Amino acid sequence: MEIEIKFRLLDKLQYQKLIQFLGGKPIQKHFQNNFYLTDNLDLLKKNKGALRFRFWDEKCLITLKAGHTIKDGIGTCEEIEDFVDLKEANNFMNNLRNSKEFQKIPKLFDNLKVFQRIQKDFPEITGWKLLGNFSNVRKVFNWKNNLHIEVDKTKYDFGIGYELELEIQGVEKNEERDKIKEDLINDLKRNEILFQPTKSTKLANFINKKID
Repeated sequence: MEIEIKFRLLDKLQYQKLIQFLGGKPIQKHFQNNFYLTDNLDLLKKNKGALRFRFWDEKCLITLKAGHTIKDGIGTCEEIEDFVDLKEANNFMNNLRNSKEFQKIPKLFDNLKVFQRIQKDFPEITGWKLLGNFSNVRKVFNWKNNLHIEVDKTKYDFGIGYELELEIQGVEKNEERDKIKEDLINDLKRNEILFQPTKSTKLANFINKKID
């Protein structure tokens, strides 16, 4: 189960102020291209799921998200992930981009945990189409207590979104998670960084053409 604190930064200035507060130089920086797929029966969407192919650093990671919810700046979802051969993933994306028909997954993907789970939960699914794609730059910073803050600049065709994410699924007790969230909020307020709890996933922003 993935559990994240998710705050939307209100504009580019807040994004810059946050990066400055975190020291300016990230420990990691990734340029990510995200492609989302939809199935022939729209079953993933109806069950609050999503299938994403993410390309970065000459790699491709397929992620199945299930039961995604966001409340009060806390996002939770079940995630299943598989790294796949980059050439095969690119070929599949090209097939999806060049076709108006639903496509079967490559045979090479049959043994992946992601598609085994989909076959188990939704055996009716027989094909896939490209729902859409967007890109983002992710900068990763050390924060405190060995926790990492990820700062995202996401480019949609209708605008740019700025967001911070902090994974806390490794923190077992709810009161400890609440304390981490409180400490983060206090740091943002002390540094006059304007933010609000994220209300929607990046995919929902993309579909609704509205950044929440």
